[in-house]
Amino acid sequence: MKTPHILERLKHAGYSNKDIIDLVTIFLNQLAIFEFSSDKDVFLEQVHKLKGGLSLLCLVEEREELEMIEADQNKSLSLSLKPDLQHFISKLQADLELLLTNL
Repeated sequence: MKTPHILERLKHAGYSNKDIIDLVTIFLNQLAIFEFSSDKDVFLEQVHKLKGGLSLLCLVEEREELEMIEADQNKSLSLSLKPDLQHFISKLQADLELLLTNL
């Protein structure tokens, strides 16, 4: 039996399309910060951690705490992104919305 895609698991866990897009954006922002570090091993380690974190979200029940963390991260991270990266993330959000609509 095929393991459900992470997006399907998040939808099944009760997250709305907007919630999922917001969560993925947070992780993309986190990755963007580490991408600019010169240490490739640090970047790959963060990719692994963030992928694991996204999987854990499928099990999260305490959404209020998660929403507070998201709000704090969004405020600080959005200020640090370069415009071209912000454009890339916006495009990815649109693609993700389309994908989620078709799940």
